[in-house]
Amino acid sequence: MTQEEIIQKVIDYLDLQLHGVMGTIHQEPSKSAFFALFAEAYNQGCMADRSLTADALLDILNAEWFLDEHGTNAARLECVEPLLFYWHAWRYAWDHCEKKKPLA
Repeated sequence: MTQEEIIQKVIDYLDLQLHGVMGTIHQEPSKSAFFALFAEAYNQGCMADRSLTADALLDILNAEWFLDEHGTNAARLECVEPLLFYWHAWRYAWDHCEKKKPLA
């Protein structure tokens, strides 16, 4: 999956959430779907090159999805904020999982 395909899937899933078709990111299958996209981006090096970090994703979503014809859409904000929180937390966890010490 290309970076553009990952971004498009994120937007597709956010649209599904916005229209009540897909549960929030706190629920399944939404959480797993978004995590799969995060994992794909991480494994492709998009975190290492900073092209799809939470901050970069916010910039992309601001440009391509977040604003509607009336300006900032509060309903969209409710979808984006939790996604960015999870995206950042998942990256932190994956960046640091190798540093865990086995339990003795």
